[in-house]
Amino acid sequence: MSRLRDKPKFLLTGRHRVEKSINVLLANGLVHLFPPKHHRRAIPILESVLSLDPYNVHALMARGFILQAAKKWTEASEVFLKVAGWLKDNGRDASSAEEEYGWCLAELGELEIAAQELRAVLDNLKPQDGRENEKARVCWRLGVCLWRL
Repeated sequence: MSRLRDKPKFLLTGRHRVEKSINVLLANGLVHLFPPKHHRRAIPILESVLSLDPYNVHALMARGFILQAAKKWTEASEVFLKVAGWLKDNGRDASSAEEEYGWCLAELGELEIAAQELRAVLDNLKPQDGRENEKARVCWRLGVCLWRL
């Protein structure tokens, strides 16, 4: 991991790219396994990956989830908005980033905007099969927004 920090992105060899990919997988596992227990361990890994590749969607999403767990809603919303802007309705990661952005807005008290964001995510998910868990989570989050209004 320390070797990665010392190399500019354009000098990464195949081995270093594999190491970076493994670090992204490890960090994501640490972020989602018993949060926030392993977040302190994941942060330096994510920082090393993002220093080489600041556009790494999975590393940025993991950073956003860490910020959410720390209840740093403004910073988390900025991360998720950035990722959603890059992906623009491009699959699972885009809808996840949009959903998390909407949830951050809800936690910040921007309930009407959050409800609009979550409705848009739900509309994008409705025609897709096999994403029932995501649909249910978005429905629950939308219900929380509407309840708080």
